[in-house]
Amino acid sequence: DSGQKILIIVYINKENDMQKEKVKKISKKALIAEIEKMGVDSKITASLARANIETIVWVKSLIKS
Repeated sequence: DSGQKILIIVYINKENDMQKEKVKKISKKALIAEIEKMGVDSKITASLARANIETIVWVKSLIKS
């Protein structure tokens, strides 16, 4: 019984983590569009679009600073 309860708790926690990840995920196109709205030249954002999402998020955070 207690083993089954632990499995249920672990499953619920995993579901919650997966839902949090879904909320945080944003597309490259959306990130690039946001960066362009911040005044960055489209040639630069076109080059940045080849980077991974984590790098684009990092660059965006640097622009805000």
